[in-house]
Amino acid sequence: MGGETGGLVNDAAGHFRTVSVRFCKLVEDYAGADWTDFQSELRRSLAHLVAVAYALPLVEPSSTECHSIPLQRWQQLYGRLKERLEVQEYWLVFSPLDHNDHEPVCADLADDLADIWRDLQSGLLATDPDDAVWRWRFSFHSHWGSHATAALACLQRASNESSDDKRR
Repeated sequence: MGGETGGLVNDAAGHFRTVSVRFCKLVEDYAGADWTDFQSELRRSLAHLVAVAYALPLVEPSSTECHSIPLQRWQQLYGRLKERLEVQEYWLVFSPLDHNDHEPVCADLADDLADIWRDLQSGLLATDPDDAVWRWRFSFHSHWGSHATAALACLQRASNESSDDKRR
């Protein structure tokens, strides 16, 4: 892709890459220390990630290569998060627009964060900006975007309840 469009893709890829690396480092480095600070930073990071994902341009991948993250790496991150997160499971309606299926399901915050991390890593490993942008955009709309918005809602609610408890 050349010219002005190529510049837009490169700019979008560069900006999203920066935001993605920041999120991945945040969840990788969380050691269970100050939950309030981590939760606050995680909410900001997720909100920024989602906002920047909506700005990713529609592109075609330049190759069919797919960089998948080994299951063992995902399991290690998931296990660390599961041990350290103060908020574990939460409830949500899986298909909020389906009027026939509105039963709540149990969601797992560690799973949300580890799945987002895995999908972002796949784009971070791509060597071509078009491939990275395509992978991030596709996986945002098909997978990690739902995890990110659900996790953000969960963390916001947890923050609100924590603030309510402190005011009592």
